[in-house]
Amino acid sequence: MPAPRLRQVQVRRERATRRDLADPEARLVGRLRLVCEVLREVDGWPNFLHMGSGALELSYDERAVRELAVRAADVRDFIRILQSQPEAVKAEHMEVVRYADRPCIPGSSLKGTVRSRLELSFTAVNRRVRSCFHRAGKPPASGQPGRVHFELWKPATEESRVIGFRGRKPVRDRVCDATRVFDRVRVCVVCDLLGAPGLASRVLFGNLEHRKGRLIKLELDGHEKLWAFEPGSTFEGDVAFVSLREEELGLLLVGLGATRDGSFNPILMGKSKYRPRKVIRSDPPGWEGKTVRFGAVKLDIKEMVFMHVGEGGPCEDVLVGDELKRRIGHLVARASHAYDGLNVGFSEVSRLSGMLRGGKRNG
Repeated sequence: MPAPRLRQVQVRRERATRRDLADPEARLVGRLRLVCEVLREVDGWPNFLHMGSGALELSYDERAVRELAVRAADVRDFIRILQSQPEAVKAEHMEVVRYADRPCIPGSSLKGTVRSRLELSFTAVNRRVRSCFHRAGKPPASGQPGRVHFELWKPATEESRVIGFRGRKPVRDRVCDATRVFDRVRVCVVCDLLGAPGLASRVLFGNLEHRKGRLIKLELDGHEKLWAFEPGSTFEGDVAFVSLREEELGLLLVGLGATRDGSFNPILMGKSKYRPRKVIRSDPPGWEGKTVRFGAVKLDIKEMVFMHVGEGGPCEDVLVGDELKRRIGHLVARASHAYDGLNVGFSEVSRLSGMLRGGKRNG
């Protein structure tokens, strides 16, 4: 099947919000205490999470490396000799992200997931769309890498989002750029919330620290080796916000998976999230020969804190329990009402499961 054709739509941009609480309508300041749980299974398959650091665990023959070091004249010569004898040092499992030697989900990865989900949750209304997004080249044809992502997030992925038109021709096709005089900056709602070149984010994502669950060494089909968080692992951390409107806080919650009733749908993040994998070996043992999934997690909010200045000075309003759930539902409803074309409550985990089941039937 050939690559699909895209619909040309125009990104709706408005003046960027001030970042200094000077806008009387954007005065919400506070933080969210997030809890993240790796789903135990998806469609009956165990579910892991891998947040890669880009580093590889290495194993080496200490005696062989010492002998090579003796032969080398300097560091460059040692590296050259080492590269000629790859059996001395071998790349093993891909590492997870660690801060202060503690495994975590980095705030940058969480922010990237939220931004991507929001960009793809908007679709055009009357050929105008509320969000831009990055596109890597042309849409993939059937069977090419990226096709599952394209199908999963339709109809947003079927849009070519441009700044404007001259007749029927697009003026420019790029993401928001705020590297100009601030008073003239116009950006889409997602870039206004989460930042763009030249424009700071109004949401600060902290790392989600690992709280529970083991790290497992897995060797997968395709000769891939990695460390992964086992099913049921949990993480916890903070997300801070400043100068938000109610509907913008609701938009952030939608990006985290929140729905109109105050609950949260599972979302996807990390490596190998779009296809089942086969485990060849594991350490600790017990997963060999099993088909597993990756990347399905469920976020939730443990508490929501609003900060303001009262008669006695700075103070906090802390929401928990049923009151928190009602407020989440209210904020999501505000976002749904304020932003046309926003798809609230979409579950990519459920949709992907349906696609995989359909692929089994068709196969």
